[in-house]
Amino acid sequence: MSVPYLSVSDIVAAGRQLPEEFFCRLTLAAAGAEITVRCREILRLLPGRRLVARAEMEGRSVVLKLFLGAEAARYCRREARGCGLLAAAAVATPALLGRVSAPASAAGSMPGAAAVSAEGLLFDYLSDARPVTGDAQSAVIAAAAQLARLHQAGCRHRDLHLDNFLLAAAAEASEAPEAPGVFLIDGDGVRQTWSRRPLGRRASVDNLAVLCAQRSPLADAGLTEVYAAYAAERGWRRSTGADAAGAAALSRATGRQRRMRVRRYLQKAQRDCSDYRCVSTWRQYLICVRGAADEALAAFLVDPEVVFGRGEMVKAGNSATVVRLRLGARSCIVKRYNRKTWWHALRRSLQPTPRFRLAWLNGQWLHFLGIPTARPLALLERRFGPLRGVAYLVMEDLGPVDLAAEVAARGVSAERLAQVVRLFQALRAAQLRHGDTKASNFIVTAGDVGLVDLDAMRTSVAGQAEDVRRFLANFDDRPNIRARFATAFTAVGIDPPPS
Repeated sequence: MSVPYLSVSDIVAAGRQLPEEFFCRLTLAAAGAEITVRCREILRLLPGRRLVARAEMEGRSVVLKLFLGAEAARYCRREARGCGLLAAAAVATPALLGRVSAPASAAGSMPGAAAVSAEGLLFDYLSDARPVTGDAQSAVIAAAAQLARLHQAGCRHRDLHLDNFLLAAAAEASEAPEAPGVFLIDGDGVRQTWSRRPLGRRASVDNLAVLCAQRSPLADAGLTEVYAAYAAERGWRRSTGADAAGAAALSRATGRQRRMRVRRYLQKAQRDCSDYRCVSTWRQYLICVRGAADEALAAFLVDPEVVFGRGEMVKAGNSATVVRLRLGARSCIVKRYNRKTWWHALRRSLQPTPRFRLAWLNGQWLHFLGIPTARPLALLERRFGPLRGVAYLVMEDLGPVDLAAEVAARGVSAERLAQVVRLFQALRAAQLRHGDTKASNFIVTAGDVGLVDLDAMRTSVAGQAEDVRRFLANFDDRPNIRARFATAFTAVGIDPPPS
């Protein structure tokens, strides 16, 4: 299949259906010459607004960041200015190779393609780099040091994401906090303070906390090291008391930032956006994860009962029925929330957030925090105006083996014990209570344990002790196993209730 040539107007008209590979003709600002860029991989796409792609230009691998539409020139200037601030602050960042443009001339060859202008930047492509992950403590420490340089230069980053820090492969083998090879990208979010003086401690810690809040709550145990590396790069006076106070301030700020991030994310998880597809009508409310919205899932959501009845029964209840079925190449768990009576449907309609919507939101919540769970892929609510009827929740299938079955067959290994305790630690760090910690709600996978049945999960510190008590009650008839879990909980600071 030949690679098409697309104008900027074609790119806008294609929306999310943009082909992965295509050619594009642009004008190089410095030389005024026309160049042909071959886009090899789309890294990020905001239809009609922005395209970021790995590309080739004259045999060289580059990253093309193309701004589209009426505000293209302004956004391009802001990105270029931010990249200049990064370089001036001695922050490691990919080299800016040049500026390109495409004037609003021809309307393009695709149907509906109107004349659109574009401005863009070309960056050096780091072929051996990948985004920093939250579980890579040494990389996060190195990222904090890069951020400290930016703050020392009187700048802050207003759009901090772990994905905006790239770790070179050469640095991955090193566990040293000062490991080189971490690059900060996305100059669009870099702003210089009006005074151009180094950021104060409070503003610095708040900005650093934005980065730290994107890690799993369990990673907060490493905040002291992150703060120490940041403070050392800033040249702040070090003492035991100052370091402890600074780390405590970072911990509090990280908690605030994480709560705000969760709130914003859960708002996105209920509307149409880049991560989710949402359709709300008089007769239904449908939302699904865009990355999971393939033909098989779409066909199921058109008429779920056609396929639902052929699934393998997992749980048959009055309020809900759970089956396992295949949707294309994917095995899924589908939970149908039944309508028992019209009075039941009316009560469900009067609830601000019914159980199936809570299950959807709680699943996205745990997924967002990196806590193992069967992530919900789609939610379909049958409606008649404000009246809610039957609802279908489609989730990932973690497998058929739960903790109760595994313990009954083989006991509990040290590895499994540690995984379960880590799950409780993660809930504790996130200040969450599951609400029904029976052993059958812990699904054993190849390398971990995941939580399911999230209808009753909510924020609650006081209720976490009840979660532990209910979990240990699973093994009242196996006192040795109960004692092992109780000892493991105590070892990590989770005090089990008295026997």
